[in-house]
Amino acid sequence: MPQARAGRGPLDCRPTPAEPVSRLSDSAPPPAAPTPPARRGKQLGYKAGALLLGQLPLRPVSHLYTAAAPRGGPIPNVVRQTWDTAAFGRTHAAYLERFRAMNAGWSFELTDNAGCDAYMEANHAGEPIFDVYRSARIGPLRTDIWRYAVLWRHGGVYCDVNKMLTVPLDELIAPNDRALIAAENTPLLQPVSWQTDPLPPRARALLQHPEFNRLNWCLAFEPGHPFLARALERIVETWPRVRGRPFDDVKAAVVDWSGPRMWTRAIADVIERDPSVAFTQAGLNFHGFGDQNIRYSWVRYLQRPSYRHLPGQVIAT
Repeated sequence: MPQARAGRGPLDCRPTPAEPVSRLSDSAPPPAAPTPPARRGKQLGYKAGALLLGQLPLRPVSHLYTAAAPRGGPIPNVVRQTWDTAAFGRTHAAYLERFRAMNAGWSFELTDNAGCDAYMEANHAGEPIFDVYRSARIGPLRTDIWRYAVLWRHGGVYCDVNKMLTVPLDELIAPNDRALIAAENTPLLQPVSWQTDPLPPRARALLQHPEFNRLNWCLAFEPGHPFLARALERIVETWPRVRGRPFDDVKAAVVDWSGPRMWTRAIADVIERDPSVAFTQAGLNFHGFGDQNIRYSWVRYLQRPSYRHLPGQVIAT
């Protein structure tokens, strides 16, 4: 493992106080870049579908993001999410309301793009991971880096805003858990991937469903956990492989570099080095209680086009 640097870097695993970790920016978003005709067509299709299905106008959900009293235990009772705005389609907003209601004892925080940028600069400026973060040209790359960084420093639960758990968090996270991970039904090894190294023997023996990736859309961690530190390290280490390189399959490139395929190998690296590391496993898709695509959550793409429609894109500079 590289030598830990003094200060606040991801290799210095000492949780420290920091600025508020989640807020919606008061500043106006930057002007949007011109939209290519093909993507404009996709956006028009999304809008027409959303109107026909009664999903518009977008419903505000900022009232869901409130604080609960802190409680004991290694994993803080805070759910962290990120999206451009606090407004979603009718059905999506209703599911978010349901998720919030079943976790009344948890704080919920929503951070927009500017808030993520400000957090990374305040906590990681001058570190390699901040250089990588600034180089990312795809929103999900920055979101991946932010989720590992904010959980490494503060702990809690991260959950993608278009996904949810269908049972209360307290039914999955035990009071003494220090990390909760789960597998997803995607093969560890795929032909389109440049992450082709198999899991080392110790990790393969200890991980449930070793033939699959670990999902990263919902993560529950204590601050300073080594899985998160190693994920940030791996992203920095593999940056040269993606810099300036266009990818025809942008989604596969993101999954490789910062998503589930990288995350699985970061976990395996730590287990191979220290099999006594503390973590709890929740089988496949949190024992089947993960909703990996909230109904009509695609309406959110009216606010930001999906990165899947960017063939030939350079994802980092």
